[in-house]
Amino acid sequence: MKTLYLRTVFTFLAIVLISISVAFFVTSHLYTKQSQSQMRTDIIKTANQAIVEYKHHSLHDFANYAHVVASMQGYDIEVYNGASSIMNGRAYGVNPNLETPVPLVQQVLAGNTVELFDGAYHTPMPHHTFVGVGIPFSIGQTQYAMFVSPRLPPPPPRAGFPRFLVTVLLIVLVVGSLLILVASRYLIRPIQMITAATRRVAKGDFDVAIRFNRSDEIGVLAESFTAMTQELKQMETMRQDFVSNVSHEIQSPLTSIRGFSKALREGIIPEHERDRYLEAIEVESERISRMSENLLKLASLESDHHPIKMKSYRLDEQIRRTILITEPQWSEKDLHIELELPKTVLTADQDLLEQVWMNLLVNSIRYTPFGGRLMVRITSDETNVKVQVEDTGIGIPKSEQQKVFQRFYKVDKARSRAEGGSGLGLSIVKRIVDLHQGHIQLESDVGRGTTFTVILPTKQNA
Repeated sequence: MKTLYLRTVFTFLAIVLISISVAFFVTSHLYTKQSQSQMRTDIIKTANQAIVEYKHHSLHDFANYAHVVASMQGYDIEVYNGASSIMNGRAYGVNPNLETPVPLVQQVLAGNTVELFDGAYHTPMPHHTFVGVGIPFSIGQTQYAMFVSPRLPPPPPRAGFPRFLVTVLLIVLVVGSLLILVASRYLIRPIQMITAATRRVAKGDFDVAIRFNRSDEIGVLAESFTAMTQELKQMETMRQDFVSNVSHEIQSPLTSIRGFSKALREGIIPEHERDRYLEAIEVESERISRMSENLLKLASLESDHHPIKMKSYRLDEQIRRTILITEPQWSEKDLHIELELPKTVLTADQDLLEQVWMNLLVNSIRYTPFGGRLMVRITSDETNVKVQVEDTGIGIPKSEQQKVFQRFYKVDKARSRAEGGSGLGLSIVKRIVDLHQGHIQLESDVGRGTTFTVILPTKQNA
């Protein structure tokens, strides 16, 4: 298996090798061009100096000219005044074996400066090396051609310096490769740790935390992974609690029903108590039915496929109807109801919001003691509608307020079970409000009461 570490190392090495190869050929080419340019400059300078000396001395003063030519060590010089060489011998610092082609001599005598290349006269190819120059000059009415070239053959274009360059590039390659190995491990190590942590999470171990003291993308990834792991851990805890709560909430009424049914079947219940036992069975059955209905509703709302039928309607009238429906419950506890419901038109799913008001009112009535107060008010502006349900009930501790919208969560479990609560009502409320692009707020003081505030947009976005 090709690991990311190996891929990174091989990629970096390939980049280094390609870069070094390109650098070698480009540098070698530039060095060759620069060397030939410098050689051309030196040869032309020598040729001009030789011409000056040749003009200065008499053509017959060969001894003095020979001394000048001898001082120009390392160069061969030929001078022509026609098809024949005037100077042709070692005594004059000239290689007697030199024989410049006649056409080339004629070009220079015609007044043209020509450059000499190995393998070609004056038409260089990319692989040819500059080896000399032919320069025209005149003395009086006589035209001459002087050819100057290095006495020693020029070094190959890629000798000497390229060897040094190759050595330097090899050192760069070795050192760079070692640094790449170290840097790659530094880069890949965090990813390997995240991969190992991911495998632990996949096996159900959510007690994983990755901490890197770095602020780059790897650090952000580690922080995001840790946050995700904590969320997964919380979700797993909620799932386990959900399964446990569902089992408990269903098992409790089923146990009651089974016990009552057995007592009735065996005839151990007096005749005048039979109706009370049958009523208890009916109540527990309705409790299971209500819980199942709420679970199905909550699952539908959380599936993101629940149909929402938006329409404009009178919100104040809807809340009044809900107050009227719950009258038997708040009348039984002699609660004082206060309403501030100005005419308010809202665009929303009427049936879903009716469930919201019903759950909030029933919840407030359930936890408000006898003779308490319940207030519902509506306020609105151009963009939002705010509905507040306030009671003087037992209140919710600060430590519990963030949990009340979780499924099956109950602040007072014993009282909730006695009152018939399942712990799903506020979860349903929260989800419906979210589907309407709104939000719900909670303010509560223990012993003083609770206020739920639902804020909804007046008109839903398309």
